[in-house]
Formats: sequence, structure tokens, C-alpha cells
Amino acid sequence: MIIVNVLFIILWIVVGFFILRAAALRFFREPRRADVAAAAVVVAFAAGALWPFSPRIEPASQQQAAAVQTAAPAAPAVAATAGAASDVSSRCDKRQLAPGDGTGSLDVLSTADGTAVPDGGTSPARTVLLVRGWAVDKSGPLPATVVCLIVDGKISTRSVVHLGGPRPDVATALGNQAVLNSAFEVKFDPAVLPHGKHRLAIAEGGAAGPLLQLPGARTVTLE
Repeated sequence: MIIVNVLFIILWIVVGFFILRAAALRFFREPRRADVAAAAVVVAFAAGALWPFSPRIEPASQQQAAAVQTAAPAAPAVAATAGAASDVSSRCDKRQLAPGDGTGSLDVLSTADGTAVPDGGTSPARTVLLVRGWAVDKSGPLPATVVCLIVDGKISTRSVVHLGGPRPDVATALGNQAVLNSAFEVKFDPAVLPHGKHRLAIAEGGAAGPLLQLPGARTVTLE
């Protein structure tokens, strides 16, 4: 189809040249000047007509942005293999939640024996829950140094956090091996909560400053 269109344009260019030449002869009275004028107009027309068929090169910034969007992690359910447990009571206490989303994802909510708890699902009130995912402090970018559990909109200090598990999928998607060890695992005993529905989320941040909540918050009903 493209070849047909190009041939059609070339035909009109040839016909147009002779029409323009005939008109230019009346004005210039000299064949050479008429040829030059007609050729100039035809070349300009041809350049504009054939431009849609030429290859386009996108700016590098647009190509990079498209690549990042295409390669963004789809919250894979990869377990966080543990790093050292964090002293959550001292690192999350008195921290504030800021509006906006953090960089990372709450991927998996399960019981301690590995049984997945879907969003809106149920769990025994006295069964320990595990929250797994990944978090990146984008000011680095480096793996988040603080990960806190959010229960019903409030920061909880009654949990144990393990940081530093490997997430090669995240490092590949973000194109940065510095964020390889960005996995986390949060262990939480919901026995302190009343029966009924509760909203669990994760917030991440650096050593200081406000915390940002990650996508993927889950609702669970404790029975």
C-alpha cells in the first residue's frame, strides 16, 4: 500500500511540474527560469508529501520513559528472603505518612505457614501474618532503609521487619543493580486487633523524613 501511494505521489509530481512550467513560462518568458521555478515548487511539494513515509526517531528521553513503563514490575509474588530484622519500634515510631505513593509494592499477604490471604479474604485472629514485597528509596535510588506496617491508616510498631532480600526482577525492570536487595518481609501478630475487617498497608522511606505508602494495600477480616 505504501508503494502504491508513493508511485501516485510521483505521478502527480511529474504532472505538476509540467503544469507549473507552463504557467511559469507566461510569467518569466524564459524557459530556464520557468524550469527552475517549477522544479523548486515541485521539490517542496514532494518533500512534504513523502515526509509521512520517512522513518521517525523519537527523542531518547521518550524512548527511555516508554522502556521503563514497559518493563515496570507487575508485582510478582516472589518471597523476600530475609536480611536482618529491623528495630521497628525505634525506626517507625514518630514517623509521619506523606501523601503520594512510594516506590515498590505490597505483593503478598499470607499466614506464617504460607497460605495466601487474598484481598478481602479472612484469617484466624491469632494467626501470624506475613507481608512481602519490595521497596525502593527513590532519592538514591537504593533499597528502602525503613519499611513500616500500616494498620487501619496508622503506623504499627508491633511487627518485625526483615530487609535486604534479593529481587532481581525489580533490578532488571528498573535498570539498576543498586536496587537488587529491595525485598522485605514483615511479620505481624494480629492478636492485638479486634475481630472484623482491617486494612493492611506498607510504607517506605529513608533514614529520616516522611514515609510514603506503597501500592497494594489489602483488606483482611480477622475471625
